Amino acid sequence: EQMEREKALRDNIKSATFYPIVVLCFAILVVLGMLIGVVPVFMKFFPPDMVLPLPTGIIIGISNSVRSFWYLYIIGVIALVNGIRYYLRTPTGSRSWDKIRFKLPAFGPLLYRVVMARFTRTLSTLLAGGIPVLQALETSGPASGSILVAEAVENTCEKIQEGKSLADPLEESGFFAPMVVHMVAVGEESGNLPDMLSRVSGFYEEEVATMAKGLTSVIEPLLIIIVGCVVGFMVIAMYLPIFHVVTTVGG
Repeated sequence: EQMEREKALRDNIKSATFYPIVVLCFAILVVLGMLIGVVPVFMKFFPPDMVLPLPTGIIIGISNSVRSFWYLYIIGVIALVNGIRYYLRTPTGSRSWDKIRFKLPAFGPLLYRVVMARFTRTLSTLLAGGIPVLQALETSGPASGSILVAEAVENTCEKIQEGKSLADPLEESGFFAPMVVHMVAVGEESGNLPDMLSRVSGFYEEEVATMAKGLTSVIEPLLIIIVGCVVGFMVIAMYLPIFHVVTTVGG
């Protein structure tokens, strides 16, 4: 059951990010196609001594750079991707990425709910299986997929060893939502903590599924507008000199 719910969470994330990734790749291919194939055709219509508008000059400069030094761009992209991956594997990089991703527009709340669902579901499963609280927390923190949660849980374990309850350190961390803290407190007082955590995880899993479906419908028109603006800017930039020539000749 734990593995099935984890797969459902991953599927919801994939469904929310698949369309934006496809559109982004398509936009990159369209821009590269225009820079490599379309811009050079327009350049043949411009006299060598013609003063080009600034947008046109920028597009032509980028086109010449891509066509002449394409291998440097490939090397740069590979180096950048590997550098980011290496940085994200470090504790500092993981912590920084966690802080950034939870603040991303639209995707931040979705990722936060995914992490909360994983943490509460794992903790509920371990406690229901008879695992001691401290050991269950030490496993559930890293299993959430967030270093911020893992650090907050590690601090919670230290506070529990000092004699505090589970809910108070979670609230002091400032990372866990009030609902999670309140449900944990109720579970501790009633002696039914695994069931309370299971209810919290079920709530977050339902929210993830709902948000993933709504996110695609919201992002779809925005991405189309962005791609249209990029392509439109390039087309207008290449036609500006032609408009100028036509206007001058007409005058």
